[in-house]
Amino acid sequence: MRVVVFIVIFFISIPYLGLGQTDTVRVLDEVEVISSPWEQFVPSHKKYTADSVIKSLVPYQNLASRLNYIAPVNIRSYGVTGLTTISQRGFGGGRTKILWHGIDLQSLSNGSLDIGQIPAFFFDNMTLYSGGQSAVAGSAAIGGILNLEPLDAKTRGDNQSQLFLRAASFGSLTAGGKTELSKGKHSGDIKIFYQKSDNDYPFINTYKSGAPKERLAHANRESGSVSADYSFQLSDKIKLSSSYWGLFSDSQLPPLASKTSGSQEEQNDRYHRGAVNFSVKDQQYDLRFTSGVDLQKILYLNNATDLESETTSFRWQNNLLYTYYLDNWTFNFTGKANREEVTFNNEGYPRIKERLTGELSGFIRYEPKAGTIFTAGINQSMAEDISIPTTPSLSVSHQLGSVLTVHGEFSRVFRIPTFNDLYWQGAGAKGNPDLRPESGYNGGIGINFKTSPAKYFNSSLSLDLYSTTLNDQIVWAPDSEGDWTPMNLQKVWSRGIELESVSSIRYGESEFLLRLNYQMTRASLMKDNTISDEYTGTENQLFYTPEHIFGANLSVKYRRWLLAIFNQFTGDQYTTLDNNERWKLEGWFLSDVNLAYIFSVGKNKISVSGEVKNIFDTEYEVRRERIMPGRNYGISINLLLNH
Repeated sequence: MRVVVFIVIFFISIPYLGLGQTDTVRVLDEVEVISSPWEQFVPSHKKYTADSVIKSLVPYQNLASRLNYIAPVNIRSYGVTGLTTISQRGFGGGRTKILWHGIDLQSLSNGSLDIGQIPAFFFDNMTLYSGGQSAVAGSAAIGGILNLEPLDAKTRGDNQSQLFLRAASFGSLTAGGKTELSKGKHSGDIKIFYQKSDNDYPFINTYKSGAPKERLAHANRESGSVSADYSFQLSDKIKLSSSYWGLFSDSQLPPLASKTSGSQEEQNDRYHRGAVNFSVKDQQYDLRFTSGVDLQKILYLNNATDLESETTSFRWQNNLLYTYYLDNWTFNFTGKANREEVTFNNEGYPRIKERLTGELSGFIRYEPKAGTIFTAGINQSMAEDISIPTTPSLSVSHQLGSVLTVHGEFSRVFRIPTFNDLYWQGAGAKGNPDLRPESGYNGGIGINFKTSPAKYFNSSLSLDLYSTTLNDQIVWAPDSEGDWTPMNLQKVWSRGIELESVSSIRYGESEFLLRLNYQMTRASLMKDNTISDEYTGTENQLFYTPEHIFGANLSVKYRRWLLAIFNQFTGDQYTTLDNNERWKLEGWFLSDVNLAYIFSVGKNKISVSGEVKNIFDTEYEVRRERIMPGRNYGISINLLLNH
């Protein structure tokens, strides 16, 4: 509790340092604010975006690393090449919605998306929203939403290209490039990314007698992505656009630290995604239609046992959004129709399962005066052979004076079973076609505080309190015949606080930017039909859910030099339901330092940077027996060309 009190006081004190300043403000580059349906109709949700320092210094990052830098989220990872997902507010990766042009990206088979494979470089405008938003975004939006490319992103008015190359420890090589072109009514971009790493780092193996020093083996990953976007402004009101995004990732899966023999497991992923958009923008209304496809193929191989399992999923999604503006009122109607299909090929022959899904939702936004917003909405999702609850949402945001805003929300959340949950067969496991959707309630209140504009100093603070309950949570457990099968077994209650403070100072030729964030999460298993009551209740914390996450980023710009320090503390994680201290994973503190020299050649910019990651050589595990890398180094060159 003392930790919480100290951090709260520390955050709250920062904005008051600038209250005495009243002149015009000039700060480091701001992130462009982009509107979206879930931001427009649930304005009380907390959102996180990357600032210009992060985007310019570390374009080589994957989404998992980028999110660690900008938000207090728990990134769950099965090692450097294993599945990596987001855990928001105590809920696992299958309960954060991930969208691209409004298209769902989570796997139809297992409900997850490996964000360790995805280059953040492609999605500099990505936004992470915290809180349950099923009323706006549908199934799985329980912990929050990761929006990779907002539909309303502006078209650049100039032509620009970027190239970067990075070499780093453990045989890591990263290269990428993009070009953005605009002429008249036409605009578009092409992005390419490639990364290869041996991941053969040394570590102390405490899971073996004598704690020998070993080197990680069979942990190579090679991945690449390409994307292309094109838009045509047919008239002042009408716009057509299309997008493509492809990805491959070939990963070796290293053994657990306690294993004496090497692993021969591999996973190969192939994704193809495309979308076309038609939009009409008028003073009185907005109309947008999006049709997109998502094809995913995941191949798992175990050469030691000649096991081969391939899962292919195909999803065709169609979204229609209509928004009407009338004085202080905004009305929104959304309709969605999807076709989903999964082909399982894990028993020597293919099995095809398919279903139709859809959504109907409506929202009202009312602004009686400047600074006051009321919203209300309702969502009814549909899926073949699944009864889904009606999902309402209410929120209010009110500005008190010139610096303080208060807000609150209440909504229902839900998640429908995945294809694996319903239809899996093989390897001693089977799906359960009688599963009910997970369903619960989300609520929260918060404040946003911003100092008055100042010449040398500007600061903001947000504080949010939240609570989410989730009933009928799906868990895989042995049935009466000894086969593993999913069941609606659990009730989970998650509650806590989120804090963020951003402060900027300019003095002479120096600019400083300090970003602090913190999340305290108490996630409790309140009910489980298969275990004793001693493992449930508010006293215990869910396993692999840290109670405390704290981040602190400091950047200093002086003339042509830029220094950035990224810090994150992740608290202890229990690995058993009874919170046994013996099997607890100790918390860890990571610190990365990046120093760059930036200079101009004509109207172009070149930066050369060096970095040290995990500078204190911290030994840590995100998952038991998945030991992560210690101190490592990198050097990169980044070219920004204007043409």
